[in-house]
Amino acid sequence: MAEAMTQPRPAAPDDRRLPVGDVPRGLAFAVDGGAMATRLERALVEAAFPARVLECVVERVKYAPGQRCSIGYRVVAATAHGERHALRLSARLFETGAARGRYERYRQDFVARPIFGPPLMLLEDREMVLWSFPNDRHLPALPLLANLPWLAGTAAPEMLQRALGGGYRITACEPIIASYVHERRCCVRLLLHLDHIASGAKRQLIVFGKTSGAGSTARTEAAATAFWEAEARRLGRFVTPRPLGTFPDPRIAWQEAAPGQSLDPFAAAETTLRQVAASVAALHGATIPGLEASTQADDLARLDERAACLVQGWPWLAARLHAIRERLHRTAPAAPRIGCVHGDLHAGNILVDEDRVSIIDVDEATVGPVARDLGRFAAYVLWDGLLRSADEATTSRAFAAFLEGYATAAPLRLAEVAWHASLRLVTEKIFRAVTLMQPLDGQVEHALELAEALAAGRLSPLGYTRGRAA
Repeated sequence: MAEAMTQPRPAAPDDRRLPVGDVPRGLAFAVDGGAMATRLERALVEAAFPARVLECVVERVKYAPGQRCSIGYRVVAATAHGERHALRLSARLFETGAARGRYERYRQDFVARPIFGPPLMLLEDREMVLWSFPNDRHLPALPLLANLPWLAGTAAPEMLQRALGGGYRITACEPIIASYVHERRCCVRLLLHLDHIASGAKRQLIVFGKTSGAGSTARTEAAATAFWEAEARRLGRFVTPRPLGTFPDPRIAWQEAAPGQSLDPFAAAETTLRQVAASVAALHGATIPGLEASTQADDLARLDERAACLVQGWPWLAARLHAIRERLHRTAPAAPRIGCVHGDLHAGNILVDEDRVSIIDVDEATVGPVARDLGRFAAYVLWDGLLRSADEATTSRAFAAFLEGYATAAPLRLAEVAWHASLRLVTEKIFRAVTLMQPLDGQVEHALELAEALAAGRLSPLGYTRGRAA
């Protein structure tokens, strides 16, 4: 394949997706999915795994100006025999001349065999090293979660014993990657088909195994246990999954699956949204021992850090981000309501099963301003509405019903919710969209408008101005 075919498509002179300044030499190429597909196809041929790369999607980019860059890809490859393989690749970009040495060092480490292709690849012309799932520099336990014999023979029997005790035998074990964020975390869903030894009755058990970066698994297990043992959970005020411990490997935390499907705020009935809000309010009022404290100052520090990163790499954002940041600093709530904060409250972490609501993934829970959760959830709904091209009335309705439900169960301070929603739009939605460096259809500009409105105290994006809100 000619080298000319691997060159990135020329960026338009006004292409604002790419950062400016001191950026890695191969960054523009690395975030071009089409160019990377061609280059990966050639790399697979050179590694004796000939295949066509049908798709290469950039899933995540970790980049800060002047620092090393890593990228996560989702790839679909097809062999000449008609086999299709879904691959996950993690890449690191290095300074000129450094990739070869890093590659030689990394390949001395233990590497697991992926479903297709080599475990480690060097694209020396692009100063890039790639790891193929389940290899990940920051997740050393990941190969276990992709090892079916270990899951079926070691992990599954232990989880069965802890969840149901004796009396069952496992007839089949089906693992599925539930989520994977390269260099950060992976969660595997394990479906166990069971026969009751005495009666022959069949049933299923679903458990999840999660591994995270260094030291994070212990926190995951501790938080899950604290929520499970909380009095409010035992009284049924909110529901969380039952933890099953970290044995047989301390780097993997196991939990029993909670029932239900992920909440879709745009499709859910208003009664469901109110019920979800009541569960969130109960969590905010719960006493959970052992949680770390977090403050509004932490939120502002995060805002400063991410706004500075965006402005340095994408100066076209500077004026609007500066105005939002300055206003948020001036209008920070003086005495925020403090309670148990989930820390990562979005629709994917809320499961609905008829009249039962479960709140999952409490790893990042702290004691802090409870409006942080409500603002994060608002930012999620507002951003999702932009991605769906939903009209303002539809988006407002989705969040307004949630706020109505919350206001009937706990004090609701709309000004604090708006403040946190503006901050989260900047530090999460806008930051991630911009640093992903992929084409967008005006969502960032619209999100900036929403963040500006919320920071200015205009509550209309929240869709709710009635009731007991203060």
